[in-house]
Amino acid sequence: MKRVLLLALMLLSFSAYSQTIHFILFAATNDGDLGAAADNVKRYFNYTFVPALLNHSGMSVNANYYCGSDFTKTKLESVLSSLYSNSNDVIIFYFYGHGFNDCRSNCPNPNNYPTVTLGTNSGPINPRMKSELDIFNTLKNKPHKLLITIAECCNRCMGGSCTPMSVIVPNPPVDLSPQKIRQLFSATGNYIVSSSSKGEYSFSGNMGFFTSAFKTALEEELSTSNSGYPSWSNIFNKAASNTTTTASKHEVDGTRCVQHPQWNNNGVQTPTPSHPSSDYVDLGLPSGTLWATCNVGAKNPWEYGDYFAWGETTPKSDYSWSTYKFSRNSTKYNNSDGKTTLYYSDDAAYQNWGSDWCMPTIDQFIELKNKCTWKWTARNGKNGYLVTGPNGNTLFFPAAGFRHGTSLYSVGTNGCYWSRSLRES
Repeated sequence: MKRVLLLALMLLSFSAYSQTIHFILFAATNDGDLGAAADNVKRYFNYTFVPALLNHSGMSVNANYYCGSDFTKTKLESVLSSLYSNSNDVIIFYFYGHGFNDCRSNCPNPNNYPTVTLGTNSGPINPRMKSELDIFNTLKNKPHKLLITIAECCNRCMGGSCTPMSVIVPNPPVDLSPQKIRQLFSATGNYIVSSSSKGEYSFSGNMGFFTSAFKTALEEELSTSNSGYPSWSNIFNKAASNTTTTASKHEVDGTRCVQHPQWNNNGVQTPTPSHPSSDYVDLGLPSGTLWATCNVGAKNPWEYGDYFAWGETTPKSDYSWSTYKFSRNSTKYNNSDGKTTLYYSDDAAYQNWGSDWCMPTIDQFIELKNKCTWKWTARNGKNGYLVTGPNGNTLFFPAAGFRHGTSLYSVGTNGCYWSRSLRES
């Protein structure tokens, strides 16, 4: 009954207030490298995304596309300053083009998010550049209930350029649920998203890798076959994971592509990794998943590392039910919210190591079990399983046991590892 009641209240709110979705796209359709992909990005939003909002969101839609001769910094600043909104509105800003990270020591606004470039790729860059964080903060000061800014562009330090690739990324059509569209756009928050982390390229195919992954994640979340409640967090998590996987399957000049999208709610800076990004192993898995070489809190593969309760991000001395963050009084990861996958805010790997890392899903564990060979052995005197991937590379899981209450159990005989997927039973 509670779920039906909440839905009824939500639908009433759409009829009681005048709400508008402001969708703003800046796409480099005239660019010699990215123009064709930018055209496809525009077509997707113009012919699929925006019509779905018009037909099913219950809100009016104000969609504007700035391409070709309108793809300029002057036009961008004019659009940002003249946008009129109210506190019930949704603002979505999407950029597709070139960008970089302004890593200069005298950079006026250093941050992990990219600086976008507009106009043609000629002449001085200063008059053509705008920090995504500046765009986000400008729009954040406008009245709204939900703000999303997305920049698909490179995030390398100045001097790099994006690399187009002739890759076709399939996007099969799915049946979208009008109810889920209304639910998703009833959300509140301020999201800033970029298609790559600081220091990385952003790769493109028939679309950008990220836009393609975002499209797929959005459609999966809004699909009639999805029994869960849709959330932007799930969409950005899936889009980030799928982008990284797609990139890892391709090479440029003999080097494997690396791309890790980053996102955050309320514009909080992405944590700085404390674990070297080189400390991973490619086992040659079909999914392209890269596994860390050791546990969170450990420096070597045979060390046990830290112990965590599921969904908690710091170790503690007492692992009793009474100390658990999500005990019976919580409204998270249960019937109250229906979430079955950890938010990044509750992911121990992400919070301790930064945006390059996350805890594995249950499907990634199953792939590891089924696609690798496992051998019980010892390393540096510590028992555990040596896991050998299809390409011959190895990973070691120490038998670190588990904690309950204030005690440690089964060290040397069992290894207990969390996934980021909820065990619903």
